[in-house]
Amino acid sequence: KDQMIERIGAGDAASMATSKAERNSRIHWILVYLKENPNWTGEAIIVEIKGKNATCLIPSLGMETSLIISTQKKQNDPVIVKAGNINIPELSVSFQEI
Repeated sequence: KDQMIERIGAGDAASMATSKAERNSRIHWILVYLKENPNWTGEAIIVEIKGKNATCLIPSLGMETSLIISTQKKQNDPVIVKAGNINIPELSVSFQEI
C-alpha cells in the first residue's frame, strides 16, 4: 500500500512537471514571436475591472494580462493592445492599450 501511494505521488509530480514545462514552452514561443514582430497588435477582452486596472484575455495569444485602462470601459469591451517589455528569460511580457 505504501509503495503504491509513493508511485502515485511520483506520477502526480511528473505530470505537474510536464504541464509546467509545456506551459513555459508555449509562453517562450509566444514571446519569441512578439519579439520578432514588434509591430504586433491584438484584441484583448476585458473580463474584470477594479478601479483603473483591468484583467484582460488576449484570445489570439491565449494569454491573460493586466492593463491600466485610460478610458471608461466595461466588462466584455474589446481593447487593442501591443506588447511592451518582453523578457524571454523570465517568461514575461507587459501589454499596453493603444
